Amino acid sequence: MKFRRRVLILEDDPGTQLLIKKMLLKIDPYLGVVTATTAESAYFFLNEAIWDGFKFDLVVADVNLPGSTGILLWEVVNKRFHVDFLFISGMPEEKWTEQTKRFREVPPFLPKPLTEESLREFWLK
Repeated sequence: MKFRRRVLILEDDPGTQLLIKKMLLKIDPYLGVVTATTAESAYFFLNEAIWDGFKFDLVVADVNLPGSTGILLWEVVNKRFHVDFLFISGMPEEKWTEQTKRFREVPPFLPKPLTEESLREFWLK
């Protein structure tokens, strides 16, 4: 099957991971979706994709992860791979703004709990 776009979901909670995957596939059933629970494993998948001759179009990343953060992954990935990021978190948007104020450009942010409507609105932009 040829996928139109590929998405990597970086989320440490399996239930949330599955929910995001289901919502994305409902929005676009022709997505290739890969899931990771740590920033390290997400980096591995991004790197392996390059070696396999394809790339991810989007990383949907939780901000707070065990061992590392989605922001740290984005900082590393932003320099090496050309992939869009969408951050998700249960933190208030004000805290997100505070954590990212040192960056010139910041990826989009959606608060948890995600809704299909908010994800669809982001996806169709």
